[in-house]
Amino acid sequence: MKKLLKVLLINLIFLIVGLFVIEGILTFYPIRDPFKQEKISTRYYFTPTKLPKEQFTITIEDQLPGFKNYDKQVTVTTNNLGFRYQEDLYTNKKSDDEFRIFAIGGSTTECSFLNDGDDWPSLLAKQMNDVFLGKNISVINTGQSGHNISDHLHLVIQQLIHLNPDLFIVYAGVNDLYASITKSTSQNKSTYPLKVRGELLLLTETQIGRRLYYLVKGMNPNPYHITAETNQQNRAAIVSEMAFTNFPEELNFDYSLNGLEALIGICKALNIKLVFLSQAVSWDEKDTDLDSWQTSIFGNARYREKDLRRAMDELNAHNISLCNKHNIPYINMQQELTPNSDNFFDDMHLNYQGSNNLSEVLLQFFEKNDYLLNSLNKQANPN
Repeated sequence: MKKLLKVLLINLIFLIVGLFVIEGILTFYPIRDPFKQEKISTRYYFTPTKLPKEQFTITIEDQLPGFKNYDKQVTVTTNNLGFRYQEDLYTNKKSDDEFRIFAIGGSTTECSFLNDGDDWPSLLAKQMNDVFLGKNISVINTGQSGHNISDHLHLVIQQLIHLNPDLFIVYAGVNDLYASITKSTSQNKSTYPLKVRGELLLLTETQIGRRLYYLVKGMNPNPYHITAETNQQNRAAIVSEMAFTNFPEELNFDYSLNGLEALIGICKALNIKLVFLSQAVSWDEKDTDLDSWQTSIFGNARYREKDLRRAMDELNAHNISLCNKHNIPYINMQQELTPNSDNFFDDMHLNYQGSNNLSEVLLQFFEKNDYLLNSLNKQANPN
């Protein structure tokens, strides 16, 4: 028996040493961590966006509202700054005829379930260039899931104002509502069951583990390609089983409103145009197609849709009032986008039709509003 244990111990030592040697060799031929994006912290003073110069593939699950005839493999590509934009930005210089717009917001601006070119900033750029002939209008999507007004300010101050912007379009609200409900200025990650994911996060810290992961997934481990699945149905099922929590008696929106006022002040001081879009949500709507796709929890608590809708309407009203105070044009997207599965696939995220409808609402606004037309004409005729 002792001899057998000795043999097993020796073999175990050789196995461990062998694994270390193999891992050391593989580090000279590294492949990509499939969960690298998810390991990025978004709560440092410098708030990062997505990984730069990357391409992500999102597998859309069956039955997702609004995706019946849409691609099941969605590609999201980032430029050198991590923005969802087809061109790299290495200088703040732009051509004389370029009018540069930055779209700012959270996941409802990022539109990560939609193909490159189908997010509303990309659609808006195409539509505006088709209408405003002779102009070179670029719309750069800087949206990042989970970002609130604090993140938007950091992004504007640390990056965007240095890139020669002409106009900011801010579509925001739901992540600021999250901060107000949880009494936190930062997003706490939801605790959906991630037992398998947690094990995979540990396993994929090694090159051996990553190769095993890709082998099981049947995926070519391209170092510039990450694949993920939407998993919305599972998340919605988890939420539906949670008990409701009593909604806070009173919400304080001061942090959000102070942030928006600071952003307005920056734009006025630097002569940057600003258009604010109030957040549209599908809460408390009678749409059976969306009932089983609601995934929102706040600080690990589930609230009734009627309470969330009332709070969202209240925050939107405060934001609109602040815009009126400073003569900032705004569009009430809750009124413009029908809150059903024609536009949304869950609580607030847009499907393709919703993305297209939002961009068309913006286009109509810019066609009729001198706020932008005067800037375009001045740019085209500087003298």
